[in-house]
Amino acid sequence: MPADAAGDGFVLDGSRGRILVGGPGDDRHRIDPGTILVVDPGGNDTYEFAGPVMGNQLTGGQLTIVDLKGDDRYRGDPLAIRSLVALVDLDGDDIHEGGVGTQAAALGGVAILIDRAGNDRYVAEAFGQAAAALGVAVLIDGSGDDSRGIGDRGQGFGQVGGTALLWDLDGNDRTQAAGPRDTVGRDGRLSQAQGMGTGIRASHGGGVGILRDDAGDDTYVLEMFGQGAGYFTGIGVLADGAGNDRYEGLRYVQGAGVHGAVGLLADRAGDDLYVARHGVGQGMGLDMALGALRDGGGDDAYEAGSLARGPGRRTASGSCWTAGVGTASPLPPRAGGATMPRAACPGLVPGRRRPGGPLPDERRGRSGRPGPCRRPGRRSALSIRSSRRLCLSGGRTSGAGGRGGPDGADPPQRPDAG
Repeated sequence: MPADAAGDGFVLDGSRGRILVGGPGDDRHRIDPGTILVVDPGGNDTYEFAGPVMGNQLTGGQLTIVDLKGDDRYRGDPLAIRSLVALVDLDGDDIHEGGVGTQAAALGGVAILIDRAGNDRYVAEAFGQAAAALGVAVLIDGSGDDSRGIGDRGQGFGQVGGTALLWDLDGNDRTQAAGPRDTVGRDGRLSQAQGMGTGIRASHGGGVGILRDDAGDDTYVLEMFGQGAGYFTGIGVLADGAGNDRYEGLRYVQGAGVHGAVGLLADRAGDDLYVARHGVGQGMGLDMALGALRDGGGDDAYEAGSLARGPGRRTASGSCWTAGVGTASPLPPRAGGATMPRAACPGLVPGRRRPGGPLPDERRGRSGRPGPCRRPGRRSALSIRSSRRLCLSGGRTSGAGGRGGPDGADPPQRPDAG
């Protein structure tokens, strides 16, 4: 195979594709179609992807990148379409930038991104950071305080026939998603991220989306659909280990299963904060679905609107399971003076304080400790009064407080519309 000079490295062109070998300096690698392997021993390098990596029906396609060290920058959208794309970065504070179909994204293929160490930054528009449809996508990040931002459909997002895993081993990380405006008038954006499995309603069953974080004080922020949520037979899981974590969302979040799906949020330990401002989450099942939120211990705080913390609607099941002893101290005031008390088992009655009003009696006993889980309206419930509490509900129910309304209504027909 002929060799061409490429700075301190070289290029090999063969019958099966192009191989790029970098040098110890700061290299710039252009990843054009036909490139199958890139190896770089060091330096602050830049990688530019020309576009998706596509395979044919006979041989498929492949691209493997191995970078040993350096503060590197990866730009572009190497979506794996009927192909294998693998990127391994062993050290350095790296930046991953892309649009649609990037940072471990697969469509009928397999995509793997491993970043072993460093304080890394991930930025994408959509369908990235571990996103798969009819394929498999895996993003593993080792040590370091990382930030991940995406528009929608990512961070452990499995669509029809897809399985996606985002696994972060350590560090104080921030993971955030936004998304397009809801098409049916609800006040929020369709994020579909952070452990989300979704299908196409009435035609194709959902995939599997998982976000796992082993350690660190982490922050998860999105608006609708995510943080362990499943839609139309999909399975969505967010599993967090140790650390004082913060979960923020609007609705269909934090262990929400909708239309035959499964949604689970499990947090093993730490003093955590759960916020679902409009409700419809925190262990909620809707229409033959299962939603669950399990917290293994710590002084936790919960805030939610209606239909949250253990409800089930239309022969669905929801659960809220916490362990440990909480306190009755309120959260910092929100706009308008509303607050939420901390509790070991918050029950299903929103504990929001109206300006100038007392905390609900259902939330605290005479001793000031959290009282038993209580559900108004037609519900079946089980409450175990001890340091470990289990809140379950099933059957036909309405929103918290026995009210119906838009938070208890069916989402739209298409997953991309809610």
